[in-house]
Amino acid sequence: MEHNLYWWKKISSTRFRWKIDNFSNVDSVELYSDIFEIRAQNWRLVIYPKEEEYLSIYLDVPLSSTSLPDGWTRNVKFILSVINQIDSAKTVKIEDDHEFTASLSNWGFLMLSLDQLNSADEGFLVNDTIIVEVDPILTQKHFMSNELNLSNLYPKNLNPNLFFRVGPKQEEAAKSSSSFVEFDTLFADIHQKLLKGNKTFEKETSNSQHRLPSVEEISLAKKVLTECFCVNLANVMLNRRRKLELKNALSTMCHVFADTEKMAIEVTKFVADFDQICKQYVGAQDDLEEAKEMESSVGKLKATLKQLCDEFMPVRDRAEEVEREIVNLEKQLGERKAKKARLKNDLEGLAGRASTSKQALVNAEQVMKQFMPEKELAKKMVDDIEKSWESVKSIFSNVLP
Repeated sequence: MEHNLYWWKKISSTRFRWKIDNFSNVDSVELYSDIFEIRAQNWRLVIYPKEEEYLSIYLDVPLSSTSLPDGWTRNVKFILSVINQIDSAKTVKIEDDHEFTASLSNWGFLMLSLDQLNSADEGFLVNDTIIVEVDPILTQKHFMSNELNLSNLYPKNLNPNLFFRVGPKQEEAAKSSSSFVEFDTLFADIHQKLLKGNKTFEKETSNSQHRLPSVEEISLAKKVLTECFCVNLANVMLNRRRKLELKNALSTMCHVFADTEKMAIEVTKFVADFDQICKQYVGAQDDLEEAKEMESSVGKLKATLKQLCDEFMPVRDRAEEVEREIVNLEKQLGERKAKKARLKNDLEGLAGRASTSKQALVNAEQVMKQFMPEKELAKKMVDDIEKSWESVKSIFSNVLP
């Protein structure tokens, strides 16, 4: 049945090794390798070196989901490795195959604990250098039509079922019997010709093409989900590495819920919308943060206004007191100005009299200077007369008793 059986064909392979020096000095939350190419498709490795307790490595398409065309997919088998530089047999390797899509363009794992990575005895970090490696194999899906004769495609001594993957709902039937082929053909024909709009059937058919996740992958997915469910959603959505792990874990668990249609639809829709949900959540968180800052600003402004109101009345009272003082001082100033005017009038009167007296003095001195010769003559005359008088007195002193 062509909707359920398919095989993988290898079309290209290359190995990319990434040597990271001065690892202990790396302070970035995430670190990107150089871009490498497989069959005209660019890829890169992404590591999260210092978050939480593990070193995580992802294989990533270096384009955003908005840059990839609708319906874009790449099927890749790959091995992620952290090289042990002391004993290559202890190199940590995880092998997986994954269908990369425009909405899920990266896939990776928690490789080893940071304690194990940083231990000098383990051999992963030598001379402050780690080496990570990816060995990707770009593949294509080839669907098997029930009209094909498998015996013509493979040697008779090989079992063709070894080269095919079987969708989860048809796996047991394919193993046990081929007597249902006519029924498969009938219902496939009904689906193709009559039920093209049946989205549920298309979804189940599409899901059946993906391989079932391994027990280890399911266990890791449950571990990641448990860790994510135990913390605040913001701690997940705002942490790029944890967000990618959550997305991968949800994608893995979609296969676990494949037989529970309601749960599968809900989880699958959540995964399909995951990038948009993350953008919306981050945008909403930014809006909430902005609103919180605005509320904080409003609160601070209200507190400031209350403080200003509390400080207003005392300052106003002091201003009124100063105003009254100014009125009194202005009154006193008016009185002082009037007194000054009176004193100025007195000074002007005194100055006028002094000027008159000064001029009189000058005139008197000039007259006196002119009179000085007469003064000298008068003085000499007085002296002469007094001498004569004294002489007369002397003459009569002996005569009179």
